[in-house]
Amino acid sequence: MNVRCLYLFWMTTFAIIKLKNPQKLVKYLLFPFQWLWRSLFFANAVITFFVFFPIFYILLRSKSWFKHVFTLKKIWAHLIIWPVGIFYKIEKRGKIDPNQSYVFCPNHTSYLDIMLIYIAIPVYFHTMGKAELRRVPLFRHFSTG
Repeated sequence: MNVRCLYLFWMTTFAIIKLKNPQKLVKYLLFPFQWLWRSLFFANAVITFFVFFPIFYILLRSKSWFKHVFTLKKIWAHLIIWPVGIFYKIEKRGKIDPNQSYVFCPNHTSYLDIMLIYIAIPVYFHTMGKAELRRVPLFRHFSTG
């Protein structure tokens, strides 16, 4: 097969695939990379969780240390996001008064909401979660208060 025939064969095949559904082709071509990235993200999150958990466990025993836990969660959020190549930009549209009460409601369309809220909000805050999380052994310590 000469180069011209190979080129025509490739273009014809691509044109047929392109006519059917180009988004599906891209989806299948990118799937291995998406799987690899998601696996790296998950592994990074699990490893950093188990590295930080003993520190969280000790610090969460006393309410006077909660501010230290908050600082540690901010560091932990950065360590989960940066190694997997997630970079963000925070647009400040106003000042948050630390003496006022606010309610922030992330919509949890992804797992990144939890980490990004710790990075984006500069002042100390409390989180709320489902009561069922108290039944999960490792998360029990985060949901008590």
